[in-house]
Amino acid sequence: MIFVYYLLNIILYVEGLLELFLKSYKQKSFLYVTTLLILIAFVGLKLQGGTDIEAYKEIFNTIHFSNINHGFIEPLFAFVMCLIKYLGGTFGVFYFLVALTNLSIKCYVFKKLTPYFFPALLIYSVGLFFERDNDGIRQGLSIAFCYLSIPALLENRNIKFICLNLIAILIHYTSVVFLLIWLLRKIRWNSKWVLAILCIAFLFPLLKISVVNVLFYLIPVESILVKLTLYADSDYAAVRGINIGLLFRMLILFLFMYYHKALKIREDLYYLLRNGFAFAIILSLLFYDFEILAHRLPYVFREFQIFIVPYVFTIADKKNKVVILSLVFLYSLVIMSRFLAGDNAAAYDSYDNILFHLF
Repeated sequence: MIFVYYLLNIILYVEGLLELFLKSYKQKSFLYVTTLLILIAFVGLKLQGGTDIEAYKEIFNTIHFSNINHGFIEPLFAFVMCLIKYLGGTFGVFYFLVALTNLSIKCYVFKKLTPYFFPALLIYSVGLFFERDNDGIRQGLSIAFCYLSIPALLENRNIKFICLNLIAILIHYTSVVFLLIWLLRKIRWNSKWVLAILCIAFLFPLLKISVVNVLFYLIPVESILVKLTLYADSDYAAVRGINIGLLFRMLILFLFMYYHKALKIREDLYYLLRNGFAFAIILSLLFYDFEILAHRLPYVFREFQIFIVPYVFTIADKKNKVVILSLVFLYSLVIMSRFLAGDNAAAYDSYDNILFHLF
């Protein structure tokens, strides 16, 4: 069933073309709602497929209010599991409700903060959606609340911002990093300074300077330390180094900064996205020798590329928008093929959905 992943990307591409040419608000709104329903059905009605669903099934089957503090599941996510079980819900109900909440929030934020919806979804589909919302749903749901706090931050609704991020942290502890966006959004340094800091960060993997050992002494939360210790003794602690994905994100950041004045984007949002995305690259470089930290810790900022790429369309005419959309689509296919041909290919090939059994 690997073809369903490619089919999803093809649908997003075709809808992206329609978005460029349709002028009716009602027609575009129909596209947006239809796409959201497709994404919810793809994840929420899934029976199997992917790397994490069986683990979540096992957790759901064994967790109760009586042992809610045991294990490594963050408290709010564990509470939601227990509550749904207490109310008589099955794992399928739980999984669907998480998908409904998570994807509804993300599509709302993407539509609110990007000038074009479907270029954002094409980037989203082969990163955050594939890795987290379709697999690691706990971090995916946590990131949804982080992104939902961005409009509140831009509107200086600080209490709402803090409350949404507190929810995110209690779902997945890595989201505590997102609180730094409060400070990062205020940095208005010249792009040359940002590039200079990135060059310094590149020295860490090149000179094999490690900051991971220091980190173990600074973290005050015991459950996080236990997790890191377990990861340190597994493949999760592999050396990540400088890879193609990191260099590609550097290119996106460079183009975003180079065309800054030409882009049709509000200044406060530009600096929030630029600084957050640069910070993600810096974290990946600093934790190059501990793969799970290099990958997951900056994840919420790394996926700012979802918001950044659509702004390229604001400086192109309709013909070039089609060309750019097609390039984004081809990029998504390449990344998708790498995922589906990797070590977990069999897990993705086993994809099954309730809808397949209705016809």
